[in-house]
Amino acid sequence: MWDYGRENDFGIWINGEKLGIEDLEGKSHERIIDVDGKRAVLKYTVTPKPIKQSGIVLRVKNKIIGRPINVLSNDEIIPKKLKSRIIGELICDDLDEHVTADYGAVSENSKLFNSLINTTTKEIKQSVDTGQTHHKFKTFKR
Repeated sequence: MWDYGRENDFGIWINGEKLGIEDLEGKSHERIIDVDGKRAVLKYTVTPKPIKQSGIVLRVKNKIIGRPINVLSNDEIIPKKLKSRIIGELICDDLDEHVTADYGAVSENSKLFNSLINTTTKEIKQSVDTGQTHHKFKTFKR
């Protein structure tokens, strides 16, 4: 899942069900984001340990656009180790008109993309700030 879960035209199936980001170990989140009548789905997991390919990938028309984006990279308060534990995807087919012809990137001046990234950053930061990142099988006691 770590190496191939984000590849185009590749899926991992177990007992007839396709595995996704939400099947990784850790606390999973899913949010619907509406911006100017356009809809996106944000799915991400905060894993118990740092991972190599952390960040949020953009998926448009079932194709991954560019490299993972660490939306918390500029946040000075959140520890670096926590930033490298977030893996997920932002799915928005409405961005199709904002993607380059080779599906390698999104136009830099796309207001929709910038709004989606800003909202994604706020959502992830809020889940991290409210402590919703604990491993789902651990109980923390004081």
